[in-house]
Amino acid sequence: MPGRSALPPCSWRSTRASEHVAAAARDWTDGDGPPLIIEASGAGPALKLATEAVSHAGRVVMVGMSAATAPVRPGIFPEKEIDVPP
Repeated sequence: MPGRSALPPCSWRSTRASEHVAAAARDWTDGDGPPLIIEASGAGPALKLATEAVSHAGRVVMVGMSAATAPVRPGIFPEKEIDVPP
């Protein structure tokens, strides 16, 4: 995979099932996952998908707000060294 600064920006969205979105993100990054995921839907399951798809030491930015519960396994954050800015 080229250096992260050499990756072209990716600004696509999908309504496909989450496993297909995660697979497409891994394909786009040669298996590493994108270094930055901006989650703007506010859907509870989208946070789980974002944490699973982001690269190691990646960043997940949550913009959408929701009253839904987000089923995320807390251990994934230190395991992948995910940065979630406030």
